[in-house]
Amino acid sequence: MVSIKQKNNIRLQRQLKDVKKQFAGAAKRAVVNEIRKSILRGVTPVKGVTPRRFEKYSDSYKDAIESGQVVGKSRVRPVNLKVTGKLLRDLKSKRKGTKIIVFFDNVLADIHNRLGAGKAKTIRRILPTKEGEELSTNIMKNLRRILVKTVRKILR
Repeated sequence: MVSIKQKNNIRLQRQLKDVKKQFAGAAKRAVVNEIRKSILRGVTPVKGVTPRRFEKYSDSYKDAIESGQVVGKSRVRPVNLKVTGKLLRDLKSKRKGTKIIVFFDNVLADIHNRLGAGKAKTIRRILPTKEGEELSTNIMKNLRRILVKTVRKILR
């Protein structure tokens, strides 16, 4: 009787390791895509930040966009931080064991997220970097869906 219990326990532990490994791989890709989608919609991916929509561009920057002086930007709304697309392409993630680390490999990200952009030092939160912050509810729901899918796949 003890050996049967032990076999099941070992099998369950192995399955749990598989879930962690496969989820981390799938979530690594998904979290970057979800954050990009949120930013492109002009909405912060950080939970609890108000307002959720990014603050408007300055009047001088709007005028530059409308007159065609900003190459790669033709509309003033949504404010999506995509002029060349480089900032969003520089959003990366990597796995450390079962943890996923999401980061920007671009100085502009820190300027928008923490220091403030332009003369007005406008802050547009693009990653949760402060203690206690987390990703938005929509992003977390999508990650939960991936977790459930992974668990179902392994437990078949």
